[in-house]
Amino acid sequence: MLGRGLNAPPSIPLNVGIVQGHLLCASEEFPLCGTHSIAEVLNDDIGDFHVDHDLFGGKDVYLESLENLCDSKSVQIEKVNGLNMFKTYAKHPVSFNVVLGTANLSL
Repeated sequence: MLGRGLNAPPSIPLNVGIVQGHLLCASEEFPLCGTHSIAEVLNDDIGDFHVDHDLFGGKDVYLESLENLCDSKSVQIEKVNGLNMFKTYAKHPVSFNVVLGTANLSL
């Protein structure tokens, strides 16, 4: 996805529907950091990292997609980093299966 660089024009139009799917998959691998870089969240000078919306279609599309995922309870909000209380967003344990129609919710 980043092979052409951050400033390359997208090969397909990025809209909320497309970005939501990418955010849900990404939140499975690593919590989303909203409008903060991972270095800010970890309170560490570990390098120059981009904020999530730079990687996922721009700030407006990113925030609308993230809001939709929160509204549908597909991601969980967690507060991290004691003093700053940054919000991160991680995939809800059953949300991916529900989205794909393969959830097994029998108890």
